[in-house]
Amino acid sequence: MPNPQDYLTQATKLKDFWQPRNKAVQEWLSMESLVDNNKQTDTMSYVTNDPQVMLSLAVHLLTAKPIRHRVVSPKGSEQKKASETERALSSIWRGVEEDYSDSGQGASWIKSLAYWMCLGWYAVATRTETNPDGSPRFIADILNPMDVFPQYTSSHTRAVAHFYSTTEADVLEKAEMWGTRPDGLSGSSIAPVTIVDYSWKPSLSAKVYNIVLTDAGRVSILKPERETHFDRIPVLTGPVGGTPYRGTHDQPDASLWQHSAGRSILEPNRKTIEQLNFWMSCLAEIARESSQAPIVSPGGLLKQQDMKRPPRSGGAI
Repeated sequence: MPNPQDYLTQATKLKDFWQPRNKAVQEWLSMESLVDNNKQTDTMSYVTNDPQVMLSLAVHLLTAKPIRHRVVSPKGSEQKKASETERALSSIWRGVEEDYSDSGQGASWIKSLAYWMCLGWYAVATRTETNPDGSPRFIADILNPMDVFPQYTSSHTRAVAHFYSTTEADVLEKAEMWGTRPDGLSGSSIAPVTIVDYSWKPSLSAKVYNIVLTDAGRVSILKPERETHFDRIPVLTGPVGGTPYRGTHDQPDASLWQHSAGRSILEPNRKTIEQLNFWMSCLAEIARESSQAPIVSPGGLLKQQDMKRPPRSGGAI
């Protein structure tokens, strides 16, 4: 029987390898979320909304029109088949959008994917299921790229580790479905439980193998190791808009190329926006201090922030 700790070690190595990438994506997320890095107690600060507006506009431009497929074919009977194929593909995308909307994850599948792509990385887990009427159902789950850690070779993706958190109740439901009994779970705790979904190809010609682990203080097998029918790992993940070289001008260490492999549309203006926020925060504090003259009290000179009240209206600057 395989040792689950060995698989967790392999998956964790991939997670550690991609931490420079996660740090970069987190910086871009902070910009888009308008995090105030200049905020201090009793001082004024400023945050421009340019990153949020820029990313929202980019997502809109990328998704303004629905996905359409044009199948080119000669005239005649083949042209009819091409038209049927185009309609079938459009129906598949409508089904993906409907499933995504019904799941409560967001209003639009394509907009959520475009959002992550504008932040420099994407990750989509694909599979097919069968509906009660026997028709196929195509699934494309958008994952948080910061939870997905791939291992690439020169020709294919060799391994993918997906770390995510869920509840004990969800883990126990999965265990019942897969016929396992994870250790350390009672079902009564509300603390999050880490799940590791690890897929790999032992060799180029081999099928994809998969195992699902849970880490609740003790590593257990949630879904046993199995050989799938896939020739490729059904998780599509990769960088968008990054740099093709390994190592950057300010990071000569080639081990940090993960930081720039994918690049958000916000990155070119990041330094400028940081400086703008800093200087506008300085100007806001100067204006606040100047809008009301200091007050001399028996205890000495009081500054505006010591007075515990906002500056008077109409104060001279």
